Amino acid sequence: MSASLPQRIVCLTEETTEILYLLGEEDRIVGISGFTVRPPR
Repeated sequence: MSASLPQRIVCLTEETTEILYLLGEEDRIVGISGFTVRPPR
């Protein structure tokens, strides 16, 4: 059994979105909550 990382991520909190942007993983985000604002690039 091989473990693989998720390729697509849905963020339900603003904090999660911000962390993924800081890690350079914004391309993997496919959905965000209606209350979340995407950080500027």
